[in-house]
Amino acid sequence: MYRQINGAPALKKYLAEVAPQTELATAARKHLQPWQQAQLAYELPCSECGATPEGPVRTSGGLELQFRCPRGLCQDSRSFARTVDLSVGLIEKALQNFGGDVSMIAGRALWQWSQLVGDGIRPLEPTIQRPIRMTRTQHYLYRFETLPRLSAVMNACLLKLLEE
Repeated sequence: MYRQINGAPALKKYLAEVAPQTELATAARKHLQPWQQAQLAYELPCSECGATPEGPVRTSGGLELQFRCPRGLCQDSRSFARTVDLSVGLIEKALQNFGGDVSMIAGRALWQWSQLVGDGIRPLEPTIQRPIRMTRTQHYLYRFETLPRLSAVMNACLLKLLEE
């Protein structure tokens, strides 16, 4: 049934029922599908002008939620950065398998696997701090997470990505 809920007000009401004593972003990560999480995140006002952004944009890849200032005054701010501790071994394997940029790989892993990893896993091997880009939705969901907790989630997501 929760998969049919649309719109931020309805999603907030649903989360208040299923997780009444839980912070909204934490409940959203646990109980909502990625597209529902994006709906909730896109109800936040623009930090520059205060207007509520418009979301759905048709692209060659299909329908995508993007930031578009309804007043047409603000820059597109689609990504945010957070620093996390990533396992050196996981980074090396990810770069071998996927190439490219660690931040991009980490963002992909977070998007695909965050619902399945729970609290994540703390790496036992050496780590290195790396900045990762986050979408607006990911930033909304993880903005208050501590470095150790977000790092554990990121490492678990990278591990899942490498296992697929």
